[in-house]
Amino acid sequence: MPGGLFLSSAGVLSGTPTSPFNSFFTVQASGSNGTVQKVISLLIVSNTPQALAITTGSLTYTTIGAGAALLALQMGVPVVPIHMGGTFHALPRDAKWPRFVPVTLRIGEPIPVAPRRKPSSEEIAALTEFIRGAIADLGASGG
Repeated sequence: MPGGLFLSSAGVLSGTPTSPFNSFFTVQASGSNGTVQKVISLLIVSNTPQALAITTGSLTYTTIGAGAALLALQMGVPVVPIHMGGTFHALPRDAKWPRFVPVTLRIGEPIPVAPRRKPSSEEIAALTEFIRGAIADLGASGG
């Protein structure tokens, strides 16, 4: 695990990485239907803090808030749009166990953001819309 990241005994990955990192690890889930393992790749390309947004279900304009845009503008850090497709079908709200369905992860190009000491609400709204569009475009490409 890279410095600054921690994995709890409950399987929660948290923290802020302090250096670039690239590794593979195996995730295992067990239940009454058996055990399944999946190899996952963790790639951290920058030690600059990045805002993160995680959503489930279908992408709508209400699922992505302005927090990522606000942080990016205040810190002057790029935003990396990420789209995960198929996760809602893998674990629907009423399911007790995950389903074995294809899940895709698409990572877009970083969106450069110039720092603003006090970004205006218009600047925040414009960047939020740009981020939403970039994520929607990733999803439209097959996710």
